Amino acid sequence: MNNDTKDKIPSNGNFSAKQDNQGSKLNKPSNTLNKGFNPNQVKDNAQKKLIKEGAKTAANAYFGPAGGAAVEKLSNTKLGQKALDSANNVAKKSSPFNFFGKNKKEDDVTGSGDKEVKNGTKLLLFTGLGGIGCAGCFTVIILIIIIAIIISPLLYIKEFIGSVTGAISSFGEKLGNFLTFRGWCSDAECDEKEKNNFYKFIEAADIYYKDQYSVSLNTTLITATLTYSSPFTTDAEDDNDLDEDSNLDNIASSNYIDFKKSQQKVLLLANNMISKCCYKNGEEYLDSNGNHMCSSLGLLNFSGVKYSCPSDHEEKYKVDLEHYEKYLKYVFIRQYYYDNKYSDEVDKKVEETVREIFSRAAFVDELETPKQYGKVYATCPGVTVVDANGKLIGTYDLETYVAGVITGEAWAGQNIEAYKAQAIAARTLVLKETNNCSTSIESSDSKQVFNPDIADYATEAANATAGLVLIYNDELITAFYDSYCYNDTSCVYGEEDGKRYVEYTKVPNNEKHRVYLSEKYYYMIGGGHGLGMSQVASYEMADNGSSYEEILGYFYSEGVEIANMNTVSGMFSFSIAPPQNLSELLERSKQYKDMGIVMIAGQQFDMSQIYDYDHPYLGQCVWYARGRMLEMIYYSNMDDATKITALNAIASTSANGEGWFDHQNLSIFQKSTDNTQPMPGAFVSWSGGSDVCDPRCGHVAVVESVDYENHTITISEGWNSKGAGGTATWDYVNMSVNTYTFESIKNYTDGSRYSFNGYVYVLGKGE
Repeated sequence: MNNDTKDKIPSNGNFSAKQDNQGSKLNKPSNTLNKGFNPNQVKDNAQKKLIKEGAKTAANAYFGPAGGAAVEKLSNTKLGQKALDSANNVAKKSSPFNFFGKNKKEDDVTGSGDKEVKNGTKLLLFTGLGGIGCAGCFTVIILIIIIAIIISPLLYIKEFIGSVTGAISSFGEKLGNFLTFRGWCSDAECDEKEKNNFYKFIEAADIYYKDQYSVSLNTTLITATLTYSSPFTTDAEDDNDLDEDSNLDNIASSNYIDFKKSQQKVLLLANNMISKCCYKNGEEYLDSNGNHMCSSLGLLNFSGVKYSCPSDHEEKYKVDLEHYEKYLKYVFIRQYYYDNKYSDEVDKKVEETVREIFSRAAFVDELETPKQYGKVYATCPGVTVVDANGKLIGTYDLETYVAGVITGEAWAGQNIEAYKAQAIAARTLVLKETNNCSTSIESSDSKQVFNPDIADYATEAANATAGLVLIYNDELITAFYDSYCYNDTSCVYGEEDGKRYVEYTKVPNNEKHRVYLSEKYYYMIGGGHGLGMSQVASYEMADNGSSYEEILGYFYSEGVEIANMNTVSGMFSFSIAPPQNLSELLERSKQYKDMGIVMIAGQQFDMSQIYDYDHPYLGQCVWYARGRMLEMIYYSNMDDATKITALNAIASTSANGEGWFDHQNLSIFQKSTDNTQPMPGAFVSWSGGSDVCDPRCGHVAVVESVDYENHTITISEGWNSKGAGGTATWDYVNMSVNTYTFESIKNYTDGSRYSFNGYVYVLGKGE
């Protein structure tokens, strides 16, 4: 035990270092580190071999050579292996016929993972085998023989009749599961049934605690605890095979999950999540030192403060996540994940496991609400890329450049979430390195490799994360990343538990942590510097279900956030990029419809007006421009009083495209008829166009960004593919983001159809 472990584990209050409330003993501390040779494994294998040979001998004696051959054939199947394992387990426990004496448990760092819940019902592999000595062993051998005689014809048929292979395999699985009390089901069917029962049990537990204690469990956190696995684990442990759909609906996990055992632990965790506390006038009663005075249903007191509720106070139950976290740290994780082992390494792993569980639960909770990233000032009129000699390669808009970096830096064929993480890191790095694109950036390994032959997956990742950057204390970070810094003199690296690791440094606060990598990804390793994100490790995380938010959160310092770029736009700025495609436009329409009424400066505003899902002018240019501008205003840095005024002015305006320049409702905004004076966050209006309207319908769009150096303007616009009088259905909705020169914006398509009216500076004209 390390020197500070005593301080970490409470020794006062009701907590006992000998026994928890479930009666499971806690092992004494041990620093024994078992590496390499495992004598128990050697014994176990030898024992299995003896039982197998015994079964063959018995089968030969009773049934002749055919019986022995059948046992040999069956022992190489999953069904036979299950029976042999059962016999082996009985042999190890039986007395006096114990081949190797007592099965002494060795101390190690990681332990065997899971243990039986001590107060739960233990599953017996075969009825009546517990505690029957060597008779149980022979019973299992005879059972193997009987099964072999029954099944062996099917096994031989399987070799000759390929069409029945699936049926035989399914029968074997179902029989094996039936004999182990899982039910008559295939492995996949049993797994699915147990997974569903697990989630149903959590729901039922939540209902029970609501009825009994008037509290709602944090079911996400309980689920995260019981389905925890390392983000860098790709291989199932033991002999369990992963299903193709092994990732859970809510929690990213790649390890085999025993949902049947996990269900037994739900109430154990729930009890340690609920505490009884004292309240008066709705506030919790604390002691003179400001400590909580609560009594957990789990009966473990980690605070050392004695529960005492004054007579004039009310006793109420609450969800106590502080107690839950300590219970995980001091008892549950150490017991069920690390077999009550004690060492510096185990202490570190326990701490990391608890942090990871809470982090994953928080991520799942965030998924249930729309992502509302913060914002930071950052702009990029264009990225100028040069080669190692300073020769110009070209100037590209920001998202094209980001896509080119993904193409140049990342391995093809990876999970899109890893590419998204790469996109955000690359975008942040170029903005930081070039001071908002005011200088050029070199295409090289020392900066970022840019490939102008852009791949589709790279464009998808760049567009999906358009405008997202990494910030710390409201400033862009230098978002370093590399391949995987193994076998590189720049880094500290090694091997542990069959995996390679590198000591990576998080930025910007320089925290050290080990990043592990499975053998599957070794061929991608390209070295590096060990700062920030490992690209190859991010591929493994993404393959195991981690999102780009989780990946970035793992590799960069605590406190680093994802934020939207603020585009400079006169007096005010906005922090949300336009929809990238029709799918995203539809998704935003539904999102705002669900948001409904919000309060701004004491006034109600109906968010469903943004990209109104059921509007009679659905898809028309006025419908899109109106919705986009409302969205810009809502996500702008206007004070609430100004914001609600601007929102109401836009929402109450009804006009054709040409009318969005001189409408009286828009008189509160500055305007200009000079086509060389665009500002982001402005309407741009034209007259002319279709003669369906009287006067002609004109056109209106929204200014997204301006490149004053190159005299270009980027606008987003919408239209109905059936024309100005087109049917208002989503089948005919269209939108795009396009860049024009100041001169071409004056004429738009051609001078004979459209004529420039001017800009309406909704977010201000500035200086």
